[in-house]
Amino acid sequence: MERKITGIVLCITAVICIVIGITTLSSNQYKASVAGYNAAMIQYRDNKSSEQSSQLGLFKYGYNRLAEINSQRAEEYQKVINKYRTQAIVLFCIGAVSLIAGIVIPITGKKESTEEPPQS
Repeated sequence: MERKITGIVLCITAVICIVIGITTLSSNQYKASVAGYNAAMIQYRDNKSSEQSSQLGLFKYGYNRLAEINSQRAEEYQKVINKYRTQAIVLFCIGAVSLIAGIVIPITGKKESTEEPPQS
């Protein structure tokens, strides 16, 4: 009976971890970070292409500087995105291990025998 309760608790823990992991990846902060990263990368590419097509040195420097700023912004967004993804991966792993343990523990439990041990 005790192993069944442990298995149920582990399965509940697994479901909770998986739900929190999914919620982490569907949060507004994560979505905003992904959108910010994409916008920064688009601006970076635009500035780099404008820099390459510009003939005047002053404009080249300006476009290059804007591209560097957008690259830094993209790196900052990437750090935030990686933080959310790492949290989700850890939660999914904990959930998977808990689910497997919750299923295996009750199955592999020793059956209690009602027989008395032989007396010598």
